[in-house]
Amino acid sequence: MKDVRNKVSSLLKRVAKIEGLSGQDLSGQDWSDMDLTDTNLDRTNFSKANLRGANLSDNEIKSPIFRNAQLRGADLNYAILTDADLKFADLRDTDLSGTVFKRANLVAAEFEGADLFATSFVNSNLSGNSFLRADFTKVIFDGSNFTYTTLYEAKFDIMCSAIGTDFSHADMRNIYNFTPVNFSRANFSNTDLSGAYLLKSDFTNAIFNRTVISKNTKIDLKNQLTAKQRKGILLK
Repeated sequence: MKDVRNKVSSLLKRVAKIEGLSGQDLSGQDWSDMDLTDTNLDRTNFSKANLRGANLSDNEIKSPIFRNAQLRGADLNYAILTDADLKFADLRDTDLSGTVFKRANLVAAEFEGADLFATSFVNSNLSGNSFLRADFTKVIFDGSNFTYTTLYEAKFDIMCSAIGTDFSHADMRNIYNFTPVNFSRANFSNTDLSGAYLLKSDFTNAIFNRTVISKNTKIDLKNQLTAKQRKGILLK
């Protein structure tokens, strides 16, 4: 049975390489462990498909649908996904290092154990997700929606950028910036920053409205925030 599956997988791989899979409805199908590098996947529908362990690295994909897809352990290293729908996708243990998400729908996607080194989330929707104790080294969040997201004890390091990012209602307790983060124009309305270490980060034109901090929050209120911003701070 295993030999048959291997032969079928090999055939599918050759067909995919030659003809591409652009625009096809592959929802619910099993593409686990398949090599889909250099395969045209533009507008391909992988809803509820099994792509566990699949290789999509270095691929540039436009408008794919991975809603409810199983991508656990897949390799998306340096892939570029534009206008992708990954709502409810399972991205646990996935290699997302260097991956670029542009205008992606990542609502309720699972990221536990994913490699997020140098990942870019640009103008994407990650509302309600959990990044508990995540390592955000060289991660870009510019213009993205992180409302109601759990970022508890997340680590920000080396050239992180969150320009214009919406963190309203997010749990950002005990986050730590090892190096300064660009939070200019970010929205921290109703955000919990209790215990956060944010010294030297840039909050130019950032919004603070009912933003919670605690006595052990490390932020230089006088030098990092304007008088208007300080008025939106609530000391817990």
